[in-house]
Amino acid sequence: MRPISACFRNLDETDWRVLQSIREKHGLKWREFVHQLATYPEMVNTIMSLPSEVDPTTHVNINTINNLLPTWMENISKNFENVRNGKDIRDIPKSDSRALVIGAGPSLYRRRHLELLSEKEFDGVIFAADRAVKDCLDHGVVPDYIMVLDGSEKILKYIDHNIVDEFSDSMGAIMCLMAHPSVVDRWNGNIFWFSNAIDGDAIPNVSYMLHLLLKKTELFTAGHSSSVGWSVAYTIGCRDIGLIGLDLSYPSDVPKEETWYYDRYYRAFNGDEVKIDAQYKNYHHSVFDTDCYFDPVFENYLFCSLAHFKTASDMGCKIVNCTEGGAIEGEGVRCMKFNDWLTDKRFKKITL
Repeated sequence: MRPISACFRNLDETDWRVLQSIREKHGLKWREFVHQLATYPEMVNTIMSLPSEVDPTTHVNINTINNLLPTWMENISKNFENVRNGKDIRDIPKSDSRALVIGAGPSLYRRRHLELLSEKEFDGVIFAADRAVKDCLDHGVVPDYIMVLDGSEKILKYIDHNIVDEFSDSMGAIMCLMAHPSVVDRWNGNIFWFSNAIDGDAIPNVSYMLHLLLKKTELFTAGHSSSVGWSVAYTIGCRDIGLIGLDLSYPSDVPKEETWYYDRYYRAFNGDEVKIDAQYKNYHHSVFDTDCYFDPVFENYLFCSLAHFKTASDMGCKIVNCTEGGAIEGEGVRCMKFNDWLTDKRFKKITL
């Protein structure tokens, strides 16, 4: 009889290394390793029900969730009372007005869209990504809601400002229950909680269990905070939703070494520039006539965002990309200049 380990050696080399690393991590012999698989058949059956072949988007989701899950669970444990006793996104007042979702992409500043917004009148509902809230207030624009999806403590630096405190009574924070406790504690206004839907192809049943435990509405996002804005806008009744600062890409004049995930790719490919370069794709926006490029993470955001737009469009919602740059275009989303979308509308303005 062949040794058990020999039965695995026809595997793909990458899969073989992963199995080896798991076995070695737990100090198991091959026979013990196989015995563990046989001892917990229900768990193994659950794993085996997942797709054996995954597309790049699913692969990014799986890696992201597996890497961040320990942090998310730690945050949830510390937020438990606040979440369980707090408001849900279903407590946000209904509205049939227009909505504006403000991301913090480079086009927001290059196109001076906050300056333009401060000059016009817009009476719809404004959703701002956490990274953009201070800049909004500095320009005299008070968002109705800010969106917090990331569980990192770094989000604290975006809200830890006197001007944010000054207007926190006028703004609600739409927070994922995985938000970092320091961010939760620092926010002085209302919080509307939601549970971020976790891909069942990565970790089955986690979303459902969190919903049962914390009693908060599950929200499907595209993996970035701005997608929380349009998802909630649609949920409360808005059917004309404009987007600014939603590049989901890098301007063509930004060196790849300065992109968000370059260090990750550098480590993954041991500094092999050919393999690193292969992670980036150039893109020309056919409506705005602008150039940009994106990496697998942003490509995943784009794929999921466009899927959202298609679904919203099919249900009678108009999504309008007013970013005037970036990579968002396709079925379900219209593209136009921000000034054209704003024309003859009203918005909330403050005097500082």
